[in-house]
Amino acid sequence: MTKSATRSIFLPILLFILSSVFLLSCKKSKVPAEVIDKFESLYPDADPKWSHENDQIWVAVFNLRDNTWSARFTKDGKWIESKYNFNVADVPSIAEEYIHLFYGYSKVQYYNLLTNESDFISAEITNDSLLITLYFDRKGYIEKDDLNLAFNNLREAYLTAENIHWKRSGAIFRADFYVDDKAYSAYFQKDGLLLYSETKCSVFETPSKIVQSLKKYSDLDSLSILKKTIDHCEIYYVSGMKEGFLQFWYMDIEGNVMEDEQVLKLFTSN
Repeated sequence: MTKSATRSIFLPILLFILSSVFLLSCKKSKVPAEVIDKFESLYPDADPKWSHENDQIWVAVFNLRDNTWSARFTKDGKWIESKYNFNVADVPSIAEEYIHLFYGYSKVQYYNLLTNESDFISAEITNDSLLITLYFDRKGYIEKDDLNLAFNNLREAYLTAENIHWKRSGAIFRADFYVDDKAYSAYFQKDGLLLYSETKCSVFETPSKIVQSLKKYSDLDSLSILKKTIDHCEIYYVSGMKEGFLQFWYMDIEGNVMEDEQVLKLFTSN
């Protein structure tokens, strides 16, 4: 082969290599320095591939501890979150129950999600080409679900509700949860409407007029008081045993025994 022919083959290859290196360096140079500095402070040994969601958010994809990670940053270098695959075998049963209850047996991909606020298990559900993202705490209790009206209505009524465990009976959804270490239950229609909530009361938590009225029922055994909240109205369900038979009735906050019609009207007013 002549020198001229060798040069004619080698030159295009050299130009291709040089242009590829140039393009790669250009791509990296486009990533803001603040973003690169923040990434390297978090993952100094990682070799990222960069892309951007838009002109505000940059995304790094990299391998770490035998797993594929992604990390998101603002263009000024603030870390948003990092995530990597979560072992399906380690997903808490409570999280799986929630997804099956509200979303059926859809295709789900689980991730470990790390943020400034907390560490979550995120579940990305593919349902009829719609991508739904849910957030659970490490125990499997739901923390965020933008599409579930029942969950969001519960959060609105009880801002500090924790350890929310969902069940279903027929057309009614029930959420058992805690507020300040006190157990509550709330009941919802299928469309997410809150029907009522309830919590067990000790004598010290019961309105004094009700306690006064209950003195005439001192012959009751196993006295139990449940406070039920229906559309911001509080009523009290009182029950106990007398001579082997269950006795029960409702009382208003003034200690008056309520008629069945009054109670029924409250429960059906929604």
